[in-house]
Amino acid sequence: MSLEAQISTEDPAELKKIIASLTDDQHRYKERIKYLEEHIRLLKNEIFGRKTEKRFVPAHNQITLFDEAESDDSESAGQDDTEEKIRSRLQEFQKKTVPAIKYLKQRKIPMITVPGHLEKFTLENVRKSVLDEINKLYKNSE
Repeated sequence: MSLEAQISTEDPAELKKIIASLTDDQHRYKERIKYLEEHIRLLKNEIFGRKTEKRFVPAHNQITLFDEAESDDSESAGQDDTEEKIRSRLQEFQKKTVPAIKYLKQRKIPMITVPGHLEKFTLENVRKSVLDEINKLYKNSE
């Protein structure tokens, strides 16, 4: 039955049922729209967001230390190394990282420096490099 046919009735009880049904439908549609908008926002962030914000699903038995997937493809490693992207990363480093380093140094909070040049850039080599530096920090503080 169409909405026009339903509204043509003059029975108040029937009209209340129609209004209640339409109100329920409207509520369900609004909730569905909210859900879909949030889903779109998350997908856009996953696709276009910063690398650190993109989703990474580790193996079920692997500890998550870094949020980027390991890549052994040497060709894909250089694709982000355009002059413009490097300049942008250096500007971001100056804007965000340098002030954070200054803040930590002023408060004498221990820091480690991890080498950015590894023989082979794998998750295991990065993890070992980070842990080696942390171990040096703790040995020096004893």
